[in-house]
Amino acid sequence: MYAASEKIKTPNLGIRRANKVRETLESIGIPREKIAIKSMIKDFKYDENNYFSYGISFAFKPLDTLRLNSLKFKLPEDKTLYPKLVNNDIFVNDVLKNLLEEVTAVFSENPDVQVEIVGHTDNIGNANDNYLLALKYARQVRWYLISKGGFDKNKVIALSEGEAKPIASNNTEEGQFLNRRIDVKYRTN
Repeated sequence: MYAASEKIKTPNLGIRRANKVRETLESIGIPREKIAIKSMIKDFKYDENNYFSYGISFAFKPLDTLRLNSLKFKLPEDKTLYPKLVNNDIFVNDVLKNLLEEVTAVFSENPDVQVEIVGHTDNIGNANDNYLLALKYARQVRWYLISKGGFDKNKVIALSEGEAKPIASNNTEEGQFLNRRIDVKYRTN
């Protein structure tokens, strides 16, 4: 788990925490392909000793043939990006270049995957303008991927949530920054 108030990087702190647990499990002989990682965002507060007791949770499921087959091609975790904006346009930087590399690798392994690029904003301004602004950013990321990667334009979809799904309070500058984001989601048909 990770909180929206924690410093956001890719991968997020929930994924980083889970990777540490996975490393420990692998070091005692559990095969990597039998460990699934999922990040969850949740508001939590640390106690007076700077601890949060429920930051990692475990779930155990039987590994049947269906699950084994689904693990043969594991899609990357959904991710949140904070692209650099210049004059209300997305600036191509290492964040987008790394995303292009990842999407290229995913499509080479499984051409049936679809990538959703979902734009989000803070709640400054009106909801309709925010919806359109988030869609504009998502479309710019989509176009970058298609034009640089040569991907089928039907495989990369731009969507907008506008201000509808904040992950932090819009009452602070930090919260507004965290809400202005792009989510990248991989889907199979």
